[in-house]
Amino acid sequence: MGRVGKVSTRTLGFDLQTLEVFAIVCRTGSMTTAAGELGLTQPAVSRAIGLLEDKLDAPLFQRSSRPLRPTTAGRRLLSAANQIVGEALALPGVVRSGSGKLLPQLRLGILDSLSDPFVPQVISATRTISQSLTVITGNDNLLRDAFLQHELDAIVSSSSFDELNGFERFELLRDAATQPMKLAESASAGSTAPL
Repeated sequence: MGRVGKVSTRTLGFDLQTLEVFAIVCRTGSMTTAAGELGLTQPAVSRAIGLLEDKLDAPLFQRSSRPLRPTTAGRRLLSAANQIVGEALALPGVVRSGSGKLLPQLRLGILDSLSDPFVPQVISATRTISQSLTVITGNDNLLRDAFLQHELDAIVSSSSFDELNGFERFELLRDAATQPMKLAESASAGSTAPL
């Protein structure tokens, strides 16, 4: 059994959620707007920022200006926080992949009619499996041709590709009025979790 290093009893005094709150306040320039995005109250966001400033012993925002702007210390923290939060968001994919590596690129085709509801979810879901995402929209025939020519790694389509071998298929959704939507990926592209 492998040996686990000694865990320090010293705490940081803040967590990943606090860093995410800080980054969103920087992006929005408003504690109220950040609170709305996070589903928190404005006092909770203000308290998190205050505790972070106390723990780091540095003011993180210029409070005399609106929208809020980070101080020099705040800009340094933002750079580090974005990297830390980004790496934390990638952990599920690292754990699932077993290799610890993200796909360098994922080229995904989505039916035109599904692009509005699916693209934001796809972007969010692929953060943990791919460094870069390209999304192409089109009709079934266009996507099928691009997929078969290896211009796309996966497609969301109403076509099942039952006549073709070498593809993995995952049913994503089924609507009583339509055919089921499926994700097809090349078996050689490496297995990924269904989006």
